[in-house]
Amino acid sequence: MTAAKIFGSRARGTHAPHSATDLVLWGEVDALKAEALAAEPDELPLPCHYDVRPFASIKPPSLREHIERVGVMLRPELVRAKQWCPVLDMSTGE
Repeated sequence: MTAAKIFGSRARGTHAPHSATDLVLWGEVDALKAEALAAEPDELPLPCHYDVRPFASIKPPSLREHIERVGVMLRPELVRAKQWCPVLDMSTGE
């Protein structure tokens, strides 16, 4: 995994308290690995569910553009440590 972005309502700041966290991953991550990674934080007592998918598996151009435009990049050290909830790198301006 080389990069991760949160997108959707949590990235836009329009989420409800129990909205899922939409997370997209770059690197050598297939759909099965993404599903396994999504299950890890779901086992923790966190207020949100994770929907994790590899960027390569996202086909609709409009969704890919949304992720590029609105997505918020996670800090690289958090991606490597798989610590996703919900610390974001806002310094990138994304």
